[in-house]
Amino acid sequence: MRQIELRDIALHVARIAVAMLVLLCGPKSLGVALLASLALFFATFSLTHDLAHGALGLPRRVNELALCVSGLLMLTSGHAMRIMHLRHHGGRPDDIEGTGARLSAWRALLVGPGNAIALRRAGFRLARGVQMRWQIGETLVNVGTVVLAIATGSRALLVYVAVATVLQCTLSFWGAHLPHNIPAWIVTLARPFTFTRSPTILNLLYHDAHHENPNTPCQQLAISNS
Repeated sequence: MRQIELRDIALHVARIAVAMLVLLCGPKSLGVALLASLALFFATFSLTHDLAHGALGLPRRVNELALCVSGLLMLTSGHAMRIMHLRHHGGRPDDIEGTGARLSAWRALLVGPGNAIALRRAGFRLARGVQMRWQIGETLVNVGTVVLAIATGSRALLVYVAVATVLQCTLSFWGAHLPHNIPAWIVTLARPFTFTRSPTILNLLYHDAHHENPNTPCQQLAISNS
């Protein structure tokens, strides 16, 4: 078993906690709710991504539970996401996640909603045994979260559900097309902020390095490539 990456775990948890605190307890304005929801989704996405690769060194059972919880915070199935993401890294011909990387920016956006549905369906179809049971439970909680948001009328929860849905439907662009076809101007703009160790920024700037070393936590990409 590899060493547990305590610092990386702490940074992941801190980002999620701050974003959640601002969303639930911050100023009651739509702008703040939107920004906090964006921060929460991307912070959780980064954690889920590291967990999918087992990059944080957690024991298997702990990693499975953490993958479930982090996926639920994204309003998705962490176990379905892992199946499809690892197929992307394997260069499989049926790589649905990587579809957007092979398309223009506009086409990646257009196919996004259908791609999001296809990813979820394929993740379930490819699951077996306990992995299928994880996905069934996660999907039920996802549906329950949406119902709860509507039933309670919670502004924070409704905004987050809307933001998470939009980001999932545009994943083919920001999660596939952009990292594999990043424009030079974005590299120039983002590079001064590598000191923040933002997994979102580092995954954009060092995506090729991530594919070469997928078990390296995203927050360490700048260090390992300096």
